[in-house]
Amino acid sequence: RRTYPALAQKARLGLTVVRALVVSLLCLILGEPILGLWNTAVLRPAILLVIDTSPSMAINRRFEQLVTVLKDEGFNSALEEVDVQSWGFAHEAYPLALDTLAAIQVGGKATNLSRALNKGFEQSAAPDLLEGVLILSDGAHNLGMDPVRLVQDLDVPLYALGIGGEESLADIQIVGAATEEAGYIGQQQAI
Repeated sequence: RRTYPALAQKARLGLTVVRALVVSLLCLILGEPILGLWNTAVLRPAILLVIDTSPSMAINRRFEQLVTVLKDEGFNSALEEVDVQSWGFAHEAYPLALDTLAAIQVGGKATNLSRALNKGFEQSAAPDLLEGVLILSDGAHNLGMDPVRLVQDLDVPLYALGIGGEESLADIQIVGAATEEAGYIGQQQAI
């Protein structure tokens, strides 16, 4: 209320304002305020959909059976509830858009399921939200690491939908060939 020496009215008013701010700040600190910022985000669970497009899927119209499954209304309605990250695979794995599945050509040199699973896990948009893996294949794996060993340590469930029948197919691939440089007509050549 009083100052020694006496101050001008403006200086006293400024000093009063500063003192009031300091006391208010101390009261605020004693009240232990908490700043809360809220952000709402809807996170949908994700599944990794792995689709076989290898040469074995051309046998007995297996790929057409797979497309029929993917076009089923019940299957599509279940997929609408989750974020689907789909991969196609033959000897290599590649991202696959489900709406262009009818335009995909079956082909490749082999069937490497483990590469598709590896790439799918590595490049998953939300690995923490991954709730499961669905494999659509005829089960003819013939290249790369054993997929059973690969998925043993997974923290998510793995489901496989087999496409095709129970017929057993010869699974043969020629990886390389070597022969002598010169060959003669009518003579046998060792390869």
